Amino acid sequence: MLPIQQFIHEFSSAEEFSAVVGSTNWELDFRQLSRGQGEMPTRLIHGKSSQWMKVQSSALVHQRAIPPKGHVTIGLMDNPEAGAKFGPHQLEWNELALFAPEAGMDCISASGFSAYSLSFPEPRLKAMAQNLGLICPGDNPAQATYRESLPEDIARLRWWLAQFNKVMFTGNDKHRINALAAAESDFPVLLLETWNRGESASPEHGNNRRRALHRALDYIEANPHEAIGVEQLCQAAACSISTLERSFGEHFGISPKRYLVAIRLSAVRRQLLEPEQSRTIGDIAADRGFWHMSKFAQDYRTMFGEKPSETRATFLARL
Repeated sequence: MLPIQQFIHEFSSAEEFSAVVGSTNWELDFRQLSRGQGEMPTRLIHGKSSQWMKVQSSALVHQRAIPPKGHVTIGLMDNPEAGAKFGPHQLEWNELALFAPEAGMDCISASGFSAYSLSFPEPRLKAMAQNLGLICPGDNPAQATYRESLPEDIARLRWWLAQFNKVMFTGNDKHRINALAAAESDFPVLLLETWNRGESASPEHGNNRRRALHRALDYIEANPHEAIGVEQLCQAAACSISTLERSFGEHFGISPKRYLVAIRLSAVRRQLLEPEQSRTIGDIAADRGFWHMSKFAQDYRTMFGEKPSETRATFLARL
């Protein structure tokens, strides 16, 4: 009998999603960028050696992740109205995205985003591809790769994933065991066929705004505890304020100033979600450059739809 491990949860934010799911074989750093309650319903299924996950989000989220090591992980969208952008590449409805463990995943997902990820052991998938005379995704894993699939192929893949999820969460034990056994054997074949019948969808080449954005983000990452201003960011990115505004607007859909505030608030929220965290909310906020506690509390509530104290109390109550 195949082991079945299922997990379904209604996360209240991208940060809570990172805190909980990041303790599995995924390394996650999700940051909410838009204001308001940002629920993330998640379904995670572990089979004997493979893994399937469905994630939804009601907020604009900066998703950064390292998929399970030793696995080939593929993602595909499940809502045509809310997509995801990987650098300059807008993931299209009929595309598959390969997330190599060496490069990870870095994307901006829109409000209403819904997507599947499928992870299969790399040796098994490579052997299967060789036996079928097909190319295995990940043979060139230096960076994320995008594959434009035939509409009928990817529609079939989505249909089977939807049916699989339905059975796994509503069916009886016998149906669930059978569905999992079929998924372990049939899904890799279906994925390989879909991948091989498609064509490479190469990302666009970079430009000056893209390079400026990378310099700005590198500077932000290198100074996580500093309250960086827009002028300071322009200097670090070696660009004008107009270039910085356009680069952030194109990539994130928000201004540099709003992004800077959002990631600082996100960092505070992640620390509030640490079960062993004993420091005061004020001390945690101060570590991220906040000095006016009333303004911080107001910004936090505007961003996440709840007070910082409510975040801590609600999360601890679930443990």
